[in-house]
Amino acid sequence: MNKVHSLRDHLTTHFGWLAANPQAISVFVKGGTFGDVLSEPGEPLHIGYAYTARILLIDFAGDMREFTAVLWDWINRHQEDVAQNPQRRAMVRFEVELLDNALADVQIDLPLTEHAKFTPRPGGGFEVEDGQEPQWEAPHYPAGWGVTVDGQIIRPFPSTDDPGER
Repeated sequence: MNKVHSLRDHLTTHFGWLAANPQAISVFVKGGTFGDVLSEPGEPLHIGYAYTARILLIDFAGDMREFTAVLWDWINRHQEDVAQNPQRRAMVRFEVELLDNALADVQIDLPLTEHAKFTPRPGGGFEVEDGQEPQWEAPHYPAGWGVTVDGQIIRPFPSTDDPGER
């Protein structure tokens, strides 16, 4: 379940409020199933995993719109089928409990998949190799693009017009 670690790292690195309050986030696996299990005699075993990652934000006081942009940035890079398939996208669910005018507890459920290859070792056991992540290409962002809230850019995207800004 490597994606839950990647997801948590991405959120705490790229969302300023969580970088300052890392104790406010928990990411764990709510439930899952084994997807494809492919096995041929003498060949490596391939096992797929399908599960729901649950993100909990406790006493959240950040901007939910910016958090959502950072979350979908990760989804676009690491779970492309969720980003592009309306049925899978509809499986991303959230609940918010307003604690007062400034704080909320937020729960987000996100369907994830990943797979691993298991090659038998001589004498027993397996060498484990993680499945390949899709290769993500950075989109083209002209200068001045970013996450905009109320007409102001609050998180600029690096421009791909100037190679020095990458």
